[in-house]
Amino acid sequence: NKVKIIAIDANPINNLRLKKNLRLLKKKIPKIFSIVKIKNCALGDKNKKILFDYAPGLANGRIIQKKNKNNIIVNCRKLIDVVKEEKLKYITNLKIDIEGYEDRVLLSFLKSCKKQLYPKNIILEHASDHLWKHDLVKLLYNLGYIKVFKNNANIVMSLK
Repeated sequence: NKVKIIAIDANPINNLRLKKNLRLLKKKIPKIFSIVKIKNCALGDKNKKILFDYAPGLANGRIIQKKNKNNIIVNCRKLIDVVKEEKLKYITNLKIDIEGYEDRVLLSFLKSCKKQLYPKNIILEHASDHLWKHDLVKLLYNLGYIKVFKNNANIVMSLK
């Protein structure tokens, strides 16, 4: 199979919705579950257990520090580990929207992988860039990416 889609989400409600949607597609695309892999975890710069706060029924969530009634404990994984687990040899498109942790996840990934694994295209949410510890866009420019599109929430960058 040349096409593989890996959907990573820490919110169990989102993962259940995705599975239901994939089941609806199974008649049209019989091999849908071999094409789309669902990973129920958060992404971070370390492998660890974290507190994840989510509003049931909504497609959002955030990593938090203090326990409250709306949070759950989830596995947080490094992106490089997911990529190795799925035996990816290249990444054509990477869409990342993780509420202000984009810099830490991508920085960790890009430092730990060979250049052949650098995503050809990155769709990056920058609406929470005030939470970034590093200037991710500048880093991507320095690695050879160019901006091909930008709006209020996202920037699309491609490797030259």
